[in-house]
Amino acid sequence: MNSLSRIILSLVMAGLYGIGLVSLARAQFSSAIEGTVSDQSGAPVPGATIVVTNQATNVRYQGASTTSGSFRVPALPPGTYRIEVQSPGFEIWTQTDVVLEPNRIRTVNPGLKVGRQTTKVTVEATATAVETAKSEASRTVGTTSISDAPISQRNIYTGLAAIAPGITGTGTDLGNTATATADNFGTEVDPDINAAGKRYETNFYYIDGSPVNVVSMGGTAVIQPEPDTVSEMKITAVDFSADVGRGSGAIVQIFTKAGENQFHGNLSEFHTDNALTSRTVFQTGNLPTTRRNEFGGSLGGPIIKNRTFFFGSLFFMRSSRVSTGVAPVETPQFGSFVENAFPNNIATTFFRQDPPKVYPTQGILTVGQLEAQSPGFFPATAFPADLPAGGTTFVNNVIPRNGQQWHFRLDHNLHSDRDRIYLSSYNTTGTDAFDDPRPKNWLTTREVSWLPKLNWIHAISPSLLNEASVTYLRTTGAFSNNLPNLPTAYVTGISTLGTWGGLPWAENDFNCMTHFLGCTGVITSEWAPTWTTRQTSTNLRTTISVPILFSPTCWTSPRTSPTIRAGPPSTRPRAGPPMTI
Repeated sequence: MNSLSRIILSLVMAGLYGIGLVSLARAQFSSAIEGTVSDQSGAPVPGATIVVTNQATNVRYQGASTTSGSFRVPALPPGTYRIEVQSPGFEIWTQTDVVLEPNRIRTVNPGLKVGRQTTKVTVEATATAVETAKSEASRTVGTTSISDAPISQRNIYTGLAAIAPGITGTGTDLGNTATATADNFGTEVDPDINAAGKRYETNFYYIDGSPVNVVSMGGTAVIQPEPDTVSEMKITAVDFSADVGRGSGAIVQIFTKAGENQFHGNLSEFHTDNALTSRTVFQTGNLPTTRRNEFGGSLGGPIIKNRTFFFGSLFFMRSSRVSTGVAPVETPQFGSFVENAFPNNIATTFFRQDPPKVYPTQGILTVGQLEAQSPGFFPATAFPADLPAGGTTFVNNVIPRNGQQWHFRLDHNLHSDRDRIYLSSYNTTGTDAFDDPRPKNWLTTREVSWLPKLNWIHAISPSLLNEASVTYLRTTGAFSNNLPNLPTAYVTGISTLGTWGGLPWAENDFNCMTHFLGCTGVITSEWAPTWTTRQTSTNLRTTISVPILFSPTCWTSPRTSPTIRAGPPSTRPRAGPPMTI
């Protein structure tokens, strides 16, 4: 099954089965142009034809003025528009370069002059509009600002979300999730922003009107789009609209780029390395070699001019970061002694299969010194008092992190622009690792997030419009290790031996929304029933099946049973004679 078939099948399944918990979702095309048509005396002009044309795609949207002269053209995507007003007995009135931001209602009041329709009155320059149709505290960041801003880690959530009025916090990633990353190739990012005095867990994130939050962890977004795929970003601190009533904190909306009548695209490369990185207090001499390269490109344009458009992007990340730490570990002499004296003991298995990356070079203590520091434990008569037992070591690790993200969007207008359909999809894959002083204790992760969406807007009549959409959000991931069959042992005085098992998880969100918009002049009414069903699964079997051992000192672990043993009884290994916990 090819990718397109997979997307369509998932969307159909979402439509069939996406009935469950009722929630609210925001329509993507929620902007509008409204106003009142009048003549030179200020009297209203009823029945005037209003044509709103997107200057980039030449797609037209029509409306008509009521008996009071008022009109509204709803469900418009963000963009730059030309407005043309015609009425018999009046000159044609035209205004160009009307910039419409996401989720904004722009007010324009055409004044018609008596004359023939062959004469045009064109207005080109306009002052910055003040929105009077709704009350909110927000800021919209456009394409130019997104492209020119020095965004840390190329993540627009953490780089730009904190700049809106009414928003507090640093905007940086809080890192409160197990796989939190500040780049665009993870499945969890929780920016440090607050609005209306609320905690960050009440923040909500949308991409083209679809929520991309982790419901089990509020304030966390699972899709982080590349800046080159974003047309505009809107950050709202205070919004009293019912369609975003589910999130009482900050509302962050991403609107993706779409194709136009002209081809446009870009290639980009973001690079940093160890030469541009400062040292910590533990790092001396030359830093380990680190690199971060984030590269890719995008391309958009027409398939059929004025009707069908596409936009796509593909980005990769190849990177590594440095981790430096101090760790207590056993000496090689101690490991060799245990292996010779206790060849069949589980401690020998640990020291043989899970050695440290670097053995201790300072702070080395003998068995006798350690016994003097920890009196009262089991006797260590089997060990020479002068045997070096443990010490501290400095460990520098280079941790690889790689990822890729692709995005595709297809827009199609038909039936004289009465129907608009678009299909889009984001797919992100990221790999990472959690390092350890013992190389075989490293945990590696692989995360995948996928967001396909199908949206259809249909003009039922000049005064009634419907927008319907189906969205499927899937997030999967897994931890894995190099020693899945080795127990985890916590021994006082040395770093952990072994590690916990793998942990795969998956979350599936299906969202179906239909949004009716009735408009009679400037009086509008909206109905937006939404059905969402969610399925989450985590396989804990691979984690809880690994036993956990505790021992008070490094020299008692080869001689006796652990002081504490946890895990399923069938997997609890013995290190010595039976004992009761």
